[in-house]
Amino acid sequence: MDDRLIALLADVADERLFAWTDPKMVGRAYGYLDKVEGIAFVEGQGIVALAHGTDDYYTRIFIGNDGDLESVCSCPVGRRCKHAVAVILNVSKTIKCGGRIAENTVDCEIWKAAESSLAAAKAKIEERDRKILEQRQAKEREEEEFRQRIEKRRKESLATFGAFLERARDCQARGDYDGVLKVLDEACKNTDDDFDIEPYGGELYGMIEEISKVAIEALRCCKMSDSEKILFVHDAETPYRYYVSPQFLYDEYWKEDNATKFSVDVWHEVGDALKARLDDDAFVEGCGYHALCHTVYGVCKAYWLAGRGEEAFALRRRFAAKTDSWSRCADDLCRLGRRDDAKTFLLGAREFVRSPDSEEWDNGSSLIDKLAEVYAGEGNFAYAAALLAENWLALVGGIDHCSDQHGLERVLDMAEKAGCRRKVFVALAHAVDTRIPPLGVTFKDEPIWFPHEKPFPPPFTGREQPPPWPLPPSGLDIGVSNPLFQLNAHWWEAEVVVICVAIKEGLLDEAAHRYIELPPKPGHLFHVSEGDHLTAFEREVQKALAGKYPEVAVRIAATQEYRAWTSHHRGEKVPKEIKDRLFPLMNVRVEWQRG
Repeated sequence: MDDRLIALLADVADERLFAWTDPKMVGRAYGYLDKVEGIAFVEGQGIVALAHGTDDYYTRIFIGNDGDLESVCSCPVGRRCKHAVAVILNVSKTIKCGGRIAENTVDCEIWKAAESSLAAAKAKIEERDRKILEQRQAKEREEEEFRQRIEKRRKESLATFGAFLERARDCQARGDYDGVLKVLDEACKNTDDDFDIEPYGGELYGMIEEISKVAIEALRCCKMSDSEKILFVHDAETPYRYYVSPQFLYDEYWKEDNATKFSVDVWHEVGDALKARLDDDAFVEGCGYHALCHTVYGVCKAYWLAGRGEEAFALRRRFAAKTDSWSRCADDLCRLGRRDDAKTFLLGAREFVRSPDSEEWDNGSSLIDKLAEVYAGEGNFAYAAALLAENWLALVGGIDHCSDQHGLERVLDMAEKAGCRRKVFVALAHAVDTRIPPLGVTFKDEPIWFPHEKPFPPPFTGREQPPPWPLPPSGLDIGVSNPLFQLNAHWWEAEVVVICVAIKEGLLDEAAHRYIELPPKPGHLFHVSEGDHLTAFEREVQKALAGKYPEVAVRIAATQEYRAWTSHHRGEKVPKEIKDRLFPLMNVRVEWQRG
């Protein structure tokens, strides 16, 4: 008998087996303990046994080259499988109980039966290991080749931009400021298209920044007119260049308040130049989004400082589609005292961005929020709250807004100014509960939602009929379609938002009962921590409610225990006794009446 092998087998525990193989193999092995037979120590081979499963498999346990236990099995897994673990557990139990393992030579029947299948299994394992090693080596070679390519490009780029910097400094020393700016423009052209500065490190970025600093000094001293300087900085930024060289140049140049530094006539020249470029369809090639926003902003600010607000609005309106400045256009109209025109403009802009011909990705929700801001500026807080509430209902089921807790809080803050915060919360919470909007979401005096369009009956009882909408309906087509549809997870996310806001509102009884009634999330899409196996939402509820409401504490504790078990037994079927004990607690319900 091999004393070292016996010592290793006698010192076996689940924790050690978890590290030795996949933990799920350990869990499955316990179901095979009574399916192992013929255990024997074969001289020169180790422990050999027969395990019954889907088929009959021979398993061999021995000491590997690393001095630890190793195994070979004729099953498809081949190594450190559940059959091997079952043999190890049986042998370990026998040794700990003072029993003995049968000793045989290679002439014994079990070895004669197992030898060929174990040899084939060993050959298969060696072939598999060889392929894995080849794949790992190929990947390492690929990574090394990529690293070398990046290093080569980095050195080439450092040499290129080093030459640009040297030329720029040489031009600066000779007073050739136009030459400096030409060098900057040439450097910018080397950062076009797919140029990515990230792989090249801070050394290259610092070099590009130095070129921009030299260019800033050249701008101050060159003979270009003021309008030409503004346009030069503007043109230095293309859609691809912004993330590299011109960023420093543009940010530094705009640190000063250029709207007051240059005269209105200068800004007028700049505006005319940009208009001409836009008329020539040169926008995409000639300037970038970021630059255009800054430049148009400077022109409009200068107009306002000169008392020419109408011209500022006219210019901003022209560039609104390119600079996403619809809201600023409305601000200009409000400053001009034309609030009704601002409302009409926002509604028209919303229809534009939502039209099939528009390239805007926005659904116009931000414009409705701005419209609410206009009404709030008039002191009509109730109407503003109605707009925000309808807008929130339209967004809350969307991919990007299904957890828009801040959006609901904004609605309630506006409703508080109107003196109806609690009423608005009740109405929106009810809309989420029943998957239908309040009656105030209308278009041409007709409700957007009709009773027969409701996809499913409410999952909870006692809330079938919506309460009266507490605010005057807006009469606008806000576009509430049916975001809280039962077949996806968005309505569940909306319920979560309502619960979280109810906690912040101090409505703890409301939040607790809502959480108790909350069904499992559709699709079982959870983002749980590896530590306590709870979601951030569940931890928030636990912190706020579990101490006062035992049903909440029971549900969260059961959910936590269930996820911990499945995490430690991945891929295994949950035992019936665990299901019978935890599932009722995870789905606990209580009868209650809303106050």
